[in-house]
Amino acid sequence: MLLFCLLLCAVLMISSVIYCVQKQSNGAFKELTKSKTVRLVSEESFFHEFFVDGQTVALRCALTLKNTSNETKSVYLYAYSPKDRSRLIKDGKLFAVDEEDKMVLFTIPPQATMVFEEMYFKGEFGGTKQKFNRLLPDILIVEQPQI
Repeated sequence: MLLFCLLLCAVLMISSVIYCVQKQSNGAFKELTKSKTVRLVSEESFFHEFFVDGQTVALRCALTLKNTSNETKSVYLYAYSPKDRSRLIKDGKLFAVDEEDKMVLFTIPPQATMVFEEMYFKGEFGGTKQKFNRLLPDILIVEQPQI
C-alpha cells in the first residue's frame, strides 16, 4: 500500500509539472524551477533543422548537457522559441520527445557531460513553414521531482 501511495505521489508530481508547463503563456516556461546543477553547454549545442508532419512541428537539435553535482540527476527538457510563436510553432512551446512522441526523462551521472547528437523537440505547428532564425530555441532543464 505504501509503495502504491509513493508511486501515485510521483505520478501526480510529474503531472503537475507538465500541467504547469502547458499553462504558461507569454512567459512560456518561466514559472518552472530550472535545474541548478544540470546545465546546457551552449557553445556545444545547436539547431539542425525542422520538420512539419500534419499539425506537429519537430526541431532536430544537438545538445550537450553537464551535471555539475555529485549526484545522478534526472531531468526533463523543454524549449521555447518566442520568435516562432504563432508562425512555425503555434504557442512557441516544445517538449523533448522520444521516437514514440513521449516526453523523455534524461538521466545524467554525477560530474558527467553528455552529448545528444539528435534531440527532437515537438510542438503544435503554427501554420508557417519557416523558422525565424537558425538559432537553438531557449532550453529549460527541469529536474524530476524527488520522492
